[in-house]
Amino acid sequence: MSMAAKMVRPASVRLAERLSVGPLALGLGLAAALLAGLMLLLAASGDLARIVSGEGTIELGQDFRVGIVLAVMLAFLPAVELFAIRRAQRALDELAPVLELAAEELDAHRLALARVSRARNLRAGVIGATVVMGVFLPEAIVEPVFDPRLMGALHIAHRVMAAVLGFQAGASVRLAVRNSRRLGRWAAESGQLDLLDPTAWAPLARVGLGNAFVSMGVISLLLLLVPDRDAGVGLAGGLALLIAASLVMGGMGLVLPLLPVRARIRAVKQAELARCNRRIAELRRASAAAGELADAIAYRGLVDGVSEWPIDVPQLGRFALVFGLPLASWIAAALVERLIDTAFG
Repeated sequence: MSMAAKMVRPASVRLAERLSVGPLALGLGLAAALLAGLMLLLAASGDLARIVSGEGTIELGQDFRVGIVLAVMLAFLPAVELFAIRRAQRALDELAPVLELAAEELDAHRLALARVSRARNLRAGVIGATVVMGVFLPEAIVEPVFDPRLMGALHIAHRVMAAVLGFQAGASVRLAVRNSRRLGRWAAESGQLDLLDPTAWAPLARVGLGNAFVSMGVISLLLLLVPDRDAGVGLAGGLALLIAASLVMGGMGLVLPLLPVRARIRAVKQAELARCNRRIAELRRASAAAGELADAIAYRGLVDGVSEWPIDVPQLGRFALVFGLPLASWIAAALVERLIDTAFG
């Protein structure tokens, strides 16, 4: 089998093309379908009637909330994956003047960003599902949480959705990492690099910020799954590990597309500084005019002040705001829960 035959389009891309929708419409449509399915399951099991009438237990209400969050996350990930692919393709188009690619090469690169290896995608998905299902492991040690005979319909739905969610997350993370590395490598291998004009690499910084934003969005949703007062320590610990992993991925997502370009900027900067030092030494030996020497020294100062990271202060400010999203989400959720307890407690 040829290598090309092993490359396929992600399910999110195929579904969006079949429905002729964008990322937002895809996410909303999937969320509506999954929430409707969850409601039908609850209605069939009788849990929905107990929740509506107020006869359900606190645990049932918490399980209902977890089910809604899982359904939203299941819809969120394919939409984000589609958005990330299109954002990477848009960044590639913006980098086209720097990359100096022929039209055919540019089209081939755009298509490559929307293709995945079936085997590697499957492997990443299995790893993701295993990690997410590991959240239930501490709880499984003390009680049979995976025995369908002892679980209600909502608990079974939780575990099925968690497994599918982990699979999709693993595949999506691998795709985002691969595309970020590809964009950075293509940019680093380009023919142009103007040390004094970092704006040429702004598309890469935007890709990194987008990666960080997605990671923080995932954390914000995960925080809604943090158990309430009566939850076990094991499940809370598992979620804490997932949140910590998402924080790490947020930072990595920012720098990943920038690393290859940073390495090239650093090499070019050091070479230019060495050239400036030689030029200044030559001018001093030749007793050149003060103005010419001052210009050479001033230019060296400009080169020395060039940041090796192709990201500016406003972008760093936006990155800091993005990292504040989970905290804001958690505070808002806590306030809403307190208001509900006050009103109906």
